[in-house]
Amino acid sequence: MFFFRLQLLMFLALSSCASGQVTPPSDDNGPDTDTDSDTDSDTDSDTDSGTDSDTDSDTDTDTDTDTGTDTDTDSDPCAAVSFSYDFESGPQGFTHNPTSGIAGDDPWELGDPSIGSCNSGTNCWCTDLNADYDDCEMAELLTPIIDLSACDGSTMTVELTFWHYYLFEDYSGGKWWDGGLVQFSSDGGTSWSDVSPTPAYQGVMQGSYSGCTPTPDVAGHQAWSGDIPGGTWQQVTVDIGSTYRVASFRVRFLFGADENDTDFGWGIDDVNVSSS
Repeated sequence: MFFFRLQLLMFLALSSCASGQVTPPSDDNGPDTDTDSDTDSDTDSDTDSGTDSDTDSDTDTDTDTDTGTDTDTDSDPCAAVSFSYDFESGPQGFTHNPTSGIAGDDPWELGDPSIGSCNSGTNCWCTDLNADYDDCEMAELLTPIIDLSACDGSTMTVELTFWHYYLFEDYSGGKWWDGGLVQFSSDGGTSWSDVSPTPAYQGVMQGSYSGCTPTPDVAGHQAWSGDIPGGTWQQVTVDIGSTYRVASFRVRFLFGADENDTDFGWGIDDVNVSSS
């Protein structure tokens, strides 16, 4: 029996060695020291670095956005352009002349018309305040020279606006006879060009003018004629393009009549040149 137990013990010992399961000597200090050091060092370093870096980046982005907005708002000097004429204090630099060279051919007057009213207040320009215009009259009403050089190259809209009222000779015989139109000048009034207002003109002035010497300047031009639609004061708008955004811009209201039939004529009030 003893011999059998001895063989069993030897067999178990040999089996343990063959499987490689040898238990090393125990060392309490080694494993604890390595584990604590690696874990603490890696975790603290990575977490702090990432958080600080992201926070600084967000702050810089907000600063750039504010700077761009402020620059765009205040950059265009054309935004300050505004010229307004209501005539309550007088002519405000407006002048008028007969285009025929004959003094009696100029009916423009400033005041309160006796057969109607101004658009606002009690002063406006009319082709005769107290009566109808006369046959063959022809004259211009001129704004002062207006400096629009601040709008040269600007992308802003620049416009002429004014209010007018008119009663001219009626359309007859397939023709418009008496009327008025607006023109622009870029050289202070030395030369003039037709423009396209809103509301548009009635049509081309085609009166014969055979009894008028010289022929009124409105002949052959698009113009307002007949009676104003609605029978009341109406606002007109005209775009001022790049050609006229100069220091010597000027506007004229050109009136002319043929040798037959007359009416109240043309009234002008509340003239403005401004940007938007």
